[in-house]
Amino acid sequence: MALDPDNSIYTTRAPNSRTIDNVTTQDSTAFYVQDQIALGEQWKALVGVRHDEYKQKTTEPGKPDFERTDREWSPRAGLVWQPDATQAYYVSVSRSFQPSAEQFQLSASNVDADPEITTNHEIGAKWDFLGGALSAGASIFRLVREDMKITDPATRQTINAGEQRTEGFELSLSGRPAAGWQVHAGYAYLDTEIVKSTATGGANFGTRRVTVSFEGKDAAITPRHSGSIWVVRELGRGWSLGGGVHAQASQYASPDNLVRLPGFAVFDAALLYRSKAYDLAFNLKNAFDREYWATAHGSVNGLNQPGAPRTLQATATFRF
Repeated sequence: MALDPDNSIYTTRAPNSRTIDNVTTQDSTAFYVQDQIALGEQWKALVGVRHDEYKQKTTEPGKPDFERTDREWSPRAGLVWQPDATQAYYVSVSRSFQPSAEQFQLSASNVDADPEITTNHEIGAKWDFLGGALSAGASIFRLVREDMKITDPATRQTINAGEQRTEGFELSLSGRPAAGWQVHAGYAYLDTEIVKSTATGGANFGTRRVTVSFEGKDAAITPRHSGSIWVVRELGRGWSLGGGVHAQASQYASPDNLVRLPGFAVFDAALLYRSKAYDLAFNLKNAFDREYWATAHGSVNGLNQPGAPRTLQATATFRF
């Protein structure tokens, strides 16, 4: 059993025509217990539970205080079948929560909102090849977010009336397929849908305003396809040369799905040196200086973040 205490205080001050001077205090206390149980030579079970007490309070001179306390249980369970030393198969289910205003101050609009609940079901497998030099993994999962916080279009209050579903699978490969070679590769497929929501969004197209409902739309900043591969060739005398690519399909900037950020592929390279006393790394990121949109705000359409241009980075690590 372990205890995780956390206490954080932050203030917000915006020097403008109306000064905002508030203080938000967050106190978090948690305990958890977890155990792995051997059920014979080939079977193992993992069970655990965590309990959190999350207190929040926001004060501002001349205004009423806002405070709330959330107490939630987060259980998890899994079962592993390992028929031999080179393969393992598992199933798992877990539940977690996000407090009402974990990253923001409390206000009259969100103080009554309950935590969001996330439940994940997963089935997966892991295999070892070439005497353990190369490992592969695969998993299929379904993640459901319930009681999502959305803004009521009529009252502008934050309410728990949303639900989002994400289904997909992941593949991974890493290790040394041959002498002097290293490889790390992965691929993810994500199919998302906002199953339930009363929220709406929109955008201006010239003089025309388009307003749509979030319900039935894809989740924001969640590309359906994404993957990467990184290969390193050992050159001898401590030197290695690496290269790879990270690519992803298009993604929506916000839940209204009116603005789509195009997909992209970015190539990186590296020259590495390793000795007993120190390591050197020369990393060339975005080698072809590709212009692309890396991500977005996620709630609105106009705050999109471009990717970094071509960047050369040199680092040194010393061992004493």
